[in-house]
Amino acid sequence: MYSIDEIRENYKEFSDSKIENIAKKESKGLRKEVLGILKDEIEKRKLDKNLISWVETETKTYSGIERDLLIKKIQNLNCPKCSEKKDRLYGFEIN
Repeated sequence: MYSIDEIRENYKEFSDSKIENIAKKESKGLRKEVLGILKDEIEKRKLDKNLISWVETETKTYSGIERDLLIKKIQNLNCPKCSEKKDRLYGFEIN
C-alpha cells in the first residue's frame, strides 16, 4: 500500500484526464485520505466542480437513523414499473 505522501505526489503528476477518470470511475474504492487528495487536485486544477459532487455522492454511506429513513422512504414509493402502490418496494444491492 502506498503512503499518503506517495499518492499525493503521484496525483500531482497525473494529467487532468487521469484525475477526471479516477474521480468518475475509481473514487468508490479509494481510501478516505486519498479522497481528500483527489478533491484537492480537482480544485487546484480548476476542473469541473461537479466532479467533487460526484466523488462525494459515490462515496457517501448511510448508517443508523439516516439509513433507516432512506429505506422507509424508498419502500413507500410507487412501483417504478407499473406506478401502483400495492405493497412495499424491496431493494437489492448489486455490485
